[in-house]
Amino acid sequence: MLTGEGYEVSHAVTGREAIALHHHKPFDLIITELGLDGFEALMELHRHSSSTKFIATSKTSSLPAELCQRMGEHLGAHCFMAKPFSSERLLAAVRSALA
Repeated sequence: MLTGEGYEVSHAVTGREAIALHHHKPFDLIITELGLDGFEALMELHRHSSSTKFIATSKTSSLPAELCQRMGEHLGAHCFMAKPFSSERLLAAVRSALA
């Protein structure tokens, strides 16, 4: 969906992979799944990249959405989105973060 809207997209399976990709070619926006690996990656990426925007997501079954939202905001996320969410909502969040 994002490539169809003209965005260049990279995909990482793990937080470490995302960090390595970002160090190689910094991203304007990172969308990350919060969980143990996601929290660590978000902290590391935020520490080294003040201009990169972040959208944090989480499965509602893994951790309470309120906790993920507070943690995501504390770590500098532009917004938090609990799954499931619509593609239209994600696209709106991406546009807002990059505006």
